[in-house]
Amino acid sequence: MRVELKKIYKYPFLEETKDYIRDSDISLEDITEIGFSEILERGKRKILDALDGKEHVYDKPEREIFSYSASNIMLSCIKDDYLIKRYALFESKRVYKSMGKEDDEFIERVAQSLGVRSEGDNNEYKMHFTDYLRYGTGMRDPRWKLINKRVCKGYVYLSKENFLRILEEAYRRKINDDLPLNVPDEICKRMRGNINEIKKKLNEKKASFMRYEFSEINKDHFPPCMKFLVSEIKRGSNISHSGRFALTSFLSSVGMSRDEIIKIYRSSPDFDEEKTRYQVEHITGSSGTVYRCPSCSTMKTYGNCIGEDEDCRWVSNPMGRYYKGLKKQLSTKKREDKRSLRLKKF
Repeated sequence: MRVELKKIYKYPFLEETKDYIRDSDISLEDITEIGFSEILERGKRKILDALDGKEHVYDKPEREIFSYSASNIMLSCIKDDYLIKRYALFESKRVYKSMGKEDDEFIERVAQSLGVRSEGDNNEYKMHFTDYLRYGTGMRDPRWKLINKRVCKGYVYLSKENFLRILEEAYRRKINDDLPLNVPDEICKRMRGNINEIKKKLNEKKASFMRYEFSEINKDHFPPCMKFLVSEIKRGSNISHSGRFALTSFLSSVGMSRDEIIKIYRSSPDFDEEKTRYQVEHITGSSGTVYRCPSCSTMKTYGNCIGEDEDCRWVSNPMGRYYKGLKKQLSTKKREDKRSLRLKKF
């Protein structure tokens, strides 16, 4: 097992990793004791690094292998959806990067541990179509649609890069599904110092989110697709690249400034100031081209249309739906003004 430790400690979901922890006779209660302060520190650091958007440095396998349990306990004691999603995102990205250095046989062990049926050979992998539908269709880019993949005898064929992306998504969902755990209050109390430090950082992060107002921009008339994208970001979910493009071009078209748009994205788990600013500025004209909001048909193609409401009828673009709502509001106001004037004369 010692020979394997340097390999398996990066993958907490492997059966070999679970066996190592089980054979060590170290319980969840033990981890909270003073003698395991280094493990607690590493578990806390992993969460803080995720909040900061930094890659956690792994340098002591014999300590790191237990730090996952420490992180899970702290996350479960805090019980914050955004924090869990943020951690799941960065932890799964770490595993994706690490898997790129592994051979086909080991990657198949990883896939099996995540419940993905697969076979790999010479940088090409095949996975059962039911597993692909479970994870691949959650990624809204059209290239992930089953119709755009090679399928034979119930198996979907993927490049190594795409297959590892599927495993990344499977691990991300596993973390989100497994947490929070049911941790006794007594254990949470023992970790109060570490938990309070994480909560402080979390509150600072949330305080930096834009509590924006649309001022003269009437969000009530946003089409359902744009309301949904904004609500997803506000609740701490990542949206697809096509969704970001559509939302950014829409918000720019209705009059929102670049800085206001960037601040909306701050609550995304994968928010990166530099990348977001570049993307927003590019979409809104820094390259000399101001991109228009995609049409409704394009929104449907990319899976960004969540369904039409009554005002979506007879419009071909989300902007048309927005202006239609504004016109209805203006007409209503004019009728009310005329009625008010008649009442005054009466």
